[in-house]
Amino acid sequence: MIELKHISPDSLKPYKRNARVHSDRQIKQLVASIKEFGFTSPVVIDEKKNVIAGHGRLAAAKRLKLETVPCVEAKNLTTKQARSLRIADNKIAESAIWDFDLLKEEIKDLDLSAFGLDILPSIGEIADDVEENWKGMPEFNPPRDYFKRMVITWETEAEWLAFAEREGINPDRKKEGRFSYPLQKQDGNQDRIYIDE
Repeated sequence: MIELKHISPDSLKPYKRNARVHSDRQIKQLVASIKEFGFTSPVVIDEKKNVIAGHGRLAAAKRLKLETVPCVEAKNLTTKQARSLRIADNKIAESAIWDFDLLKEEIKDLDLSAFGLDILPSIGEIADDVEENWKGMPEFNPPRDYFKRMVITWETEAEWLAFAEREGINPDRKKEGRFSYPLQKQDGNQDRIYIDE
């Protein structure tokens, strides 16, 4: 039987090498969620109160100045098992995908703005992801008149149409949107130029 313990956030020890970074925006979302629904997912700790999973929730709890947070103690884990669980706890969740047709029906009468949740990413967020994922790739020396271009392929028509409507883009393609970021007039069709040094 799992024992739920209520422990002061200040006595919990975040893992110094936690590779999962929680942005200020995400912590604000967690704060809003805890305010609305309560602390529905406990922090996972070891016997010495080291945090294994729930660093974001812990940060939100501290911001809310909660006196205690619910915790579950994962007992008898080796150091390597605890490290593996930290990664698996986040990585496994990333493997799930949305069924955007069902999601559209589910959220049509819900207001998620209070939680800072935009189900579909903005153009800026997608561009940030592209830039982040480009790290370590070949050097790119753009010409002066270069503008950024990206091609986004959507999994469903509903996802693309919802995104196009929100961003004010003409949905002339059903599943694929081509546009520059930042949005600007495109005078030509020249692709990116890559210089191999």
